[in-house]
Amino acid sequence: MVDSDPQCNLTSYLIANDVLDDLLDKADTNKGSTVWSALKPVSEAIGSFKFVPPIETGIPNLFLLPGDIRLSEFETDLAEFWGQCLQRKLRGFRGTSALSEFVNEVAAKIDADYVFYDSGPNIGPLNRVIVLDCDFLIVPVACDLFSLRALKTLGRTLVSWIRDWQTIADLAPEGITLLKGKPALMGTFRRDSGFTGMKSRVSTPAFFQKLNGRFTASSLSCSTKSTLSSLPVGFAIYALVRSGTLVP
Repeated sequence: MVDSDPQCNLTSYLIANDVLDDLLDKADTNKGSTVWSALKPVSEAIGSFKFVPPIETGIPNLFLLPGDIRLSEFETDLAEFWGQCLQRKLRGFRGTSALSEFVNEVAAKIDADYVFYDSGPNIGPLNRVIVLDCDFLIVPVACDLFSLRALKTLGRTLVSWIRDWQTIADLAPEGITLLKGKPALMGTFRRDSGFTGMKSRVSTPAFFQKLNGRFTASSLSCSTKSTLSSLPVGFAIYALVRSGTLVP
């Protein structure tokens, strides 16, 4: 699992607070072992990524690449790298694919079957390179009207990202590592109002019906049909009723 959210929620969930505090203190040193530690040489333009071994979580066959609040700095770099790609500058291509190359090398070292990214709830430069490098995309959806409206924005953004990356890929010099650029929408991870303990303003069955309709009518559906290969639109992978369901 890769904690790519600067808030480090996944990392703080899987490891003890004192261990996390020590990881963050050492992240900028030669002993650093967070995702930021790996990407720091790229951000500072002093070299390629640094290999950082994943942490054993204590759960069988589950490894973690710890997050870091300083990933927000790398996100700023990614916006610059994206523009450099359009100018056919090698630094742009290398910077854009740095996280992908790092994670792929770690996965190969431990012979991982799957890699899961935990990303922040935004459509910024960091999530752009993550989504474009993934095989599948799972959309967490809360049982509220804002989630319904956000799907349309997400759909438009995905279409734009994929089309823009295809332009960049066409400009890339030979031999350059590129992101896959063809994420498939796997489905949604749904949670109802029981997750927060608050009363929902829409009933769960009615919400799910609206959600499926929004998937069908929105740009997210359009991107699924035209640019993304996908499972049936509106497919729910799991419906979470209580937060305790997440406890290993």
